[in-house]
Amino acid sequence: MRFLILFTCLSVFLTGSILQAEIHFQEADSLLTTEEKLIQIDSLIQVNDSIKNYPGAIIYIKKGLNLAQKHKNQDKEADYELKLARFYYLQKDIQESLIHFRLYSLLRETYIRNTKTRELTELEDAYIDELNNLMYELELNQQLIGNLQAENERYFRGQKRISTAIKLGIGAIIFIALILIYNRITSKNKSKQKLIKENKELQRLSEMVVKYEEEQTRNLLEISQLRDRQKQITWYARHIQLALLPEKADFNENLKHSFVLHIPRNTISGDFYTVHKTGHKIVLAVLDCPGHGTDAAYYTVLAYHFLKDIFHKGITTPSMILTMLDQKLKHETGQTGQRQEEVNGIKAAICEINTKTKEVEFAGAHFPLFYVHLDEIHYVKSNRFPVGDPMFSDKFYSSDHIRLSTGDMIYLASDGYYAQFGGRKNKKFMRSSLISLFKTMYDQHVSEQRFILEKVFKEWKGRNAQTDDVLVIGVRL
Repeated sequence: MRFLILFTCLSVFLTGSILQAEIHFQEADSLLTTEEKLIQIDSLIQVNDSIKNYPGAIIYIKKGLNLAQKHKNQDKEADYELKLARFYYLQKDIQESLIHFRLYSLLRETYIRNTKTRELTELEDAYIDELNNLMYELELNQQLIGNLQAENERYFRGQKRISTAIKLGIGAIIFIALILIYNRITSKNKSKQKLIKENKELQRLSEMVVKYEEEQTRNLLEISQLRDRQKQITWYARHIQLALLPEKADFNENLKHSFVLHIPRNTISGDFYTVHKTGHKIVLAVLDCPGHGTDAAYYTVLAYHFLKDIFHKGITTPSMILTMLDQKLKHETGQTGQRQEEVNGIKAAICEINTKTKEVEFAGAHFPLFYVHLDEIHYVKSNRFPVGDPMFSDKFYSSDHIRLSTGDMIYLASDGYYAQFGGRKNKKFMRSSLISLFKTMYDQHVSEQRFILEKVFKEWKGRNAQTDDVLVIGVRL
């Protein structure tokens, strides 16, 4: 009996302690804002992603999704749905991945529709303000008409006084009164004519208001149609461009110890990369096409197919690749009839890696090659003329040969990273700073190197707009 009483007391004590601990945890969690909770969850997702703990990442994503749904944050909700689709895809659960990708698409469509509604509301508000101004002018004209009517009333009262004076006056006064009456009648006719003109002006203004409303309606419809068309074109161009990039699994299979940092400035990026393997040789290319938006998409698709044709012919020497790509692009420019001053060349960096001998052959157009050998950072200069620019004739692309060792790092990068404005003095990051950053992190794991590059770039950029597309690829031999 004593043992039963003791066991009951101990159970009550432990239950109270657990409840009290949960209350303290809830109080501590309640001190955090929703945004801070989401930041913590995103950090945990990144950690699980970096160690490839996909089930753990999915658990935290679902927690973040519940929190975003609770606080009606559609943007974060869509982001978490896209992450769930990605991690289920990485776990080979294609059905779940497709479900969450559809949910992501629905959320993005809702977000775009809300944005469109908000923009139309702003246009309607501007139209209402303009209409209010016109109504204010109409009120002023109505006040003017009222003043004229009051003046007419005063005139009729004066007429009565003159009539009384005529009856009481003498002939001379009658003559003078007749003259005054004549003058008054003339003034009245002028007032009437003025009133008629003002009525016609009011009618003209009313017709202008009706025409303005019709024109505004047509303009709003045209703007809506143009926006829908532009969004559709951008969506198709972006998906075509993403389809050209190497699959992550194929890229990691060819270059097992590597990373890719790709941060487009806009929806459509002018920077892209490709990898081609032939035997024990791997060709890695980084290209920066001119322009942004649909222009960039056109050049990336064109350059991608030209490179595929070159690889299909068995050509893997970087200098030969640049030469043939230059010829094909200039031929395409001549076929389209574009003027020379309207065509900008493509910047590129191409290297051929021999996985057996660890020998690297490099050729570049404006973009150099960075590499680390014997704990020292080096870079190989590139040719100074772009690919496909008709302004440069008789071009010759040279190659450089480098013999490296196992564990050495090579880096290819477009100029978007070190051209970014930011920092305390709002200046460019510069190539020398990027070289210093490579030197401090080359001995880290490739995934950690990518994380460092992305973090430094975002901190440097701050609140500034992104200057250009960013593409950095690192490969450990």
